[in-house]
Amino acid sequence: MTKGYFLISIILIIFIVSACGPGNPPSSINPSYQLTILVDPSEGGIVLPESGEVSEGDEVVISASPNEGWLFLSWHGDHAGSLNPDTLKVNSDLEISALFVKREYPLIISIEGEGSVSEEIMQSKPTEYSHGTTVELTAKPSVGWNFSQWSGQVSGEENPKQIVINGETEITAHFQKRFYSLTVEVEGNGSVDKILQTGNESNDAYEFESIIELAASSDVGWRFSGWEGDLEGDQNPVTISIDSDKTVRAVFEHSDFAGGSGTVSDPFRISTIEHLQNIDDEQYLTKHFIQTDNLKANSTTNWNQGRGFKPIGSRESPFSGTYDGGGFEITGLSINREDEENVGLFGSVENGTIKNTGLRSANIFGDEIVGGLVANNNGEVIRSYVFGSISGEEQVGGIAGRNNGEISESYASVEIKGEEEVGGLVGSNHSDISGSYSEGSISADDERIGGLVGYNSGRISNSYSHSEVRGDDKVGGLVGENRSNGMIEFSYSSGRVRGDDQVGGLIGTNRGNIKGSYWDREGSGRRNAIGRGRPIGVIGLRTSEMKGSSARNNMPEFDWDEIWRSTSDYPILRWQDR
Repeated sequence: MTKGYFLISIILIIFIVSACGPGNPPSSINPSYQLTILVDPSEGGIVLPESGEVSEGDEVVISASPNEGWLFLSWHGDHAGSLNPDTLKVNSDLEISALFVKREYPLIISIEGEGSVSEEIMQSKPTEYSHGTTVELTAKPSVGWNFSQWSGQVSGEENPKQIVINGETEITAHFQKRFYSLTVEVEGNGSVDKILQTGNESNDAYEFESIIELAASSDVGWRFSGWEGDLEGDQNPVTISIDSDKTVRAVFEHSDFAGGSGTVSDPFRISTIEHLQNIDDEQYLTKHFIQTDNLKANSTTNWNQGRGFKPIGSRESPFSGTYDGGGFEITGLSINREDEENVGLFGSVENGTIKNTGLRSANIFGDEIVGGLVANNNGEVIRSYVFGSISGEEQVGGIAGRNNGEISESYASVEIKGEEEVGGLVGSNHSDISGSYSEGSISADDERIGGLVGYNSGRISNSYSHSEVRGDDKVGGLVGENRSNGMIEFSYSSGRVRGDDQVGGLIGTNRGNIKGSYWDREGSGRRNAIGRGRPIGVIGLRTSEMKGSSARNNMPEFDWDEIWRSTSDYPILRWQDR
């Protein structure tokens, strides 16, 4: 039994070996493997083929299709890479994940106007959001601005505004300037004009940052005092910038004048002699004035217990504003202050201006430094004149007693009485006199007496005098004494000159310079130009040589084209024809 079983086993083995030889291969057996396909995240898309069994050695094409708003990123697991579709050969169980990510879109926000937009969701890429992200936009206007609307891929006025990002999104936030009210109140009697300089106006409201000019105008008998409320000061007109609701009050007070506010553009208006006297109040000495009518001043004879009009400004508190006489006259002014210094319509002027002012029938009496228009002048006198009677002791003149400023295109026709440094236009001059003249009579008992200027250490040019002059010592038809730093040029004199010592047709005593000047030998009664000193630069002429058309030939130093003009009488200044 054992031997038989062994034999059978040997025979069976031989048979099997023979069957497996080269000529007789065994039957193929192909195992299968599990292919697992995953989607990460599940809502990201679809992957083909689906999970299942795959025979060993088969090639499989895997393909990922993202859903809307998603992107295929890469394969993970037992297969890597980002090729899509991709081919792989199966030789084992495989688990493969298709990785999807949401699309990221830029959110572009533009601003029109002034403001900002905040976004509730802020990620690592601050201007891009994943597909389907909800973003809340909040428009924040800058100061003075309002949000008005959205435009672009979003519209409407809703604020905050929620949007869903499904693609590249462009939005504009629109801001508009706010409008604010400007309320102008008036206290007293007057009005205010509102003039829009920049910006826009709507229904009595003004756009943010608008500039408004406010111009206050007082009624007769009132004056503008200043601004209160959201605007302070007394500047008029003035501008205000609109950045909120504002209330401004214009304050008007009973005025010492006929109107105006005392500024350059809105000067106080003088229409009575009382208004003129009110200028002497210290609060007005720096202000600006304009005369608007002829003033009758006869009543001043009885003012101040007979002392008359009180001079405007003093040495301690000089006038430094502007007085424009407007071409009108002041008639009958009376000042009787024989024991006072600095006597005149204006007692003292420091850096101020008097122009276009005329006095007629003036009677002015003082002690030292006496002038018809200005006693002591450190400012400007322009195109002004005085007719009347002036009296004083020392430094007495028709326009100014003492001049340290500038006098131009002015004249005096006066009767003057004094003692020392007395002149038809200026008693004592230390600055510039140009284009001016004097006429009338000058009578003094002492020295430095001149038809135009008594004592000169300044510059006199293109001026003349027809005044009759009588004095004691240093008496001249134009200037009593011309100091070493004095200059006289292109000027002449014609009036009679009388005196006891150092008497000249043009200058009594000369230590300074003279250029291109003349005197009437016959009219003055003086054959010598200079009483004492150098006569260089002056020529004496007969009356006939100085009158009429012959003057142009006999006085060649004069500028006949621009400054001087010949007449049937003596030459005059061209401005006198205006």
